[in-house]
Amino acid sequence: PVPCNSLIPRLRTLLTEKTDRLLLRIIRANFSTQYASHAPSLAVFRDAVAVHGTEVDDTLLQDFRSHVALMDYGSYKPFVAKFNEQPCKESEVENLFSPGLPFALVFSSTTS
Repeated sequence: PVPCNSLIPRLRTLLTEKTDRLLLRIIRANFSTQYASHAPSLAVFRDAVAVHGTEVDDTLLQDFRSHVALMDYGSYKPFVAKFNEQPCKESEVENLFSPGLPFALVFSSTTS
C-alpha cells in the first residue's frame, strides 16, 4: 500500500519504511499468541509462514498483506469469551492476544 499520495516522494518513502518496520515488529511480537496460533481466520497466513518463515522482512510483509484480511468481531469472539469463563483461568488468557497477561480490558461501542 502507498501511504498518503499527497506527500513528497522522500516523505512517502520514510513513512512506508516506518510503517513496515512497525508492522513487522507487531507481527513478530504477537505471532505466538493464542489468537495468532489458533484463529481460523489466520490459518492461511500461518501456513504461508510455515513455508516462508519470519526471517525475511519483505516475504513476511507480503504474506501478511496477502493472507490477513480486515476482521470483524466474529474472529475474536471465542477468544474474548475466555475472559468471561467461570472461573477465568490464567492459562486461558495468558498470551491470548499479545505476550503475557492483559493489563486491562477495554470495551468499545464498535463504531468508528
